[in-house]
Amino acid sequence: IATTNTFGRYTTSFGGTSAAAPFVAGVAGLLMSLHPTWEPDEIRTVMELTADDRRNNGWDIDYGAGRVNARRAVNFPGPAELALSSPAAETGFRRDTVVAVVGSVVAPLLDWWELSYGLGETPKEWTPIGKRGRKGVLRDTLGSLSTAGIPDTAITLRLSLSLTDGRRTERRIRLFVDRTAPRFRTPVDITNIWRFDRRAVAILLQTDDLTHAGVFVRPTGAAEQEWRLIDLEPEKSLFTKTHYLYLTDQELERGVAFDAYVVAVNSSGDTAFHGTRAEPLKLMLEPVAMPTNTLIPTATTLPYGYPLDQASRLYFGSDLSFLLNRFSDGRFDKLVTYSFDGTRFTPRDSAGNWVPRGV
Repeated sequence: IATTNTFGRYTTSFGGTSAAAPFVAGVAGLLMSLHPTWEPDEIRTVMELTADDRRNNGWDIDYGAGRVNARRAVNFPGPAELALSSPAAETGFRRDTVVAVVGSVVAPLLDWWELSYGLGETPKEWTPIGKRGRKGVLRDTLGSLSTAGIPDTAITLRLSLSLTDGRRTERRIRLFVDRTAPRFRTPVDITNIWRFDRRAVAILLQTDDLTHAGVFVRPTGAAEQEWRLIDLEPEKSLFTKTHYLYLTDQELERGVAFDAYVVAVNSSGDTAFHGTRAEPLKLMLEPVAMPTNTLIPTATTLPYGYPLDQASRLYFGSDLSFLLNRFSDGRFDKLVTYSFDGTRFTPRDSAGNWVPRGV
């Protein structure tokens, strides 16, 4: 997409979600100005139904609903709503049960809608739940999903909508069938480490299940105080099998002994513990700082540019490598790999003009 760039210049290489978001927000703003009473899902559904398909007919995993089309969106003949209200996404089921699926399907030119499910997060095959619907439904039961016979796995629940002119879109949510409690795959590692120039307590663990995990802490001997939960980092947004947390003086008072225990909870609500309230783990944030007076400054130089914020060993048996987009003449230049031998940086390789975000 052609757009403005730094230093009064222009660029034609702007893309990705950073480019898509302002266009989608702009069309949503147009619809809101024309229809101030429309709900967010109604605006979203209209934009999906009026988008230009880029691959399959309707939603697909690579292009979503397609390329947003402002003209078609503002001329759509009315609000449309496609929503899965219950069960909530990421819900787990620990025993065989029948789940009532509640949602809404409302659209002008409605031809049919269908509820189905598939095993895994990107199913290749879909099993219909009931017959196709021909009439709109507003916040009511769309069908019932039985978990009997479904193995322990992720389930993708899909609600599809098709209009009489062939345009389609859909909603998906992830559910879980999980009949067993989680277990720690590796011993929970709790240790004091250097984090920048100060000590921190690092907690690292892995579970055999997708879980949320957290650590409960309170000062040793302070039985009158409530246990305080600190979520591990990835759990702030999703279920995961790899968990970590760095406790600093923002969470723990330095030099004070703390009791702690770690708990991991899967989507079905089953738990695994490391330590307990009766037999807690012992934590202490060491009250020492790095003796910087013993460090020897070493001057190293890299060209001015945009660096990746991590080092990797990209070459077998080599030193650490750093990636950086050089910046010159008011624009980002090629991506260059530098090896660092502890004393100096040496350029090793280069690639096209893109800013690194991860290796």
